[in-house]
Amino acid sequence: MYNSYEDYIRSVLGYDNMQNQMNTNMTNNYSENNMNNLSMSDREIEECYPEIYKVIYPMIQSRCQRNTRPVTRELIDEMTEEIYQAVEGNVSFDEDLRRK
Repeated sequence: MYNSYEDYIRSVLGYDNMQNQMNTNMTNNYSENNMNNLSMSDREIEECYPEIYKVIYPMIQSRCQRNTRPVTRELIDEMTEEIYQAVEGNVSFDEDLRRK
C-alpha cells in the first residue's frame, strides 16, 4: 500500500490528499486556460503567423493543386526548389512557373 515510511507519514498527516487536490486544481486550471486559447478566431490565429507564412503558404497551395504526379520525395524536393527560387529571386511565382 505504501512505498515507503515517508508515504505512510504523508498519508497519516493528510499531505497526500493535499497534494492530490493541488494536482487536480493545477490540471483544471491548465485545461481552462487551454480552452480559453482555443476560443481565438481563425483570423486572430492567422495574425500570429509570421509574414513569410503569408507569402509562402499560398504558393504551396497553388503548386500542390496543380500537381498531377504521384507524391514522392523527389517531387517534394522539386516543388520546394521551385518555391524557393521564386521567393529568393523576387519573381512572381506564377511568372516563374510559366518560364519553365
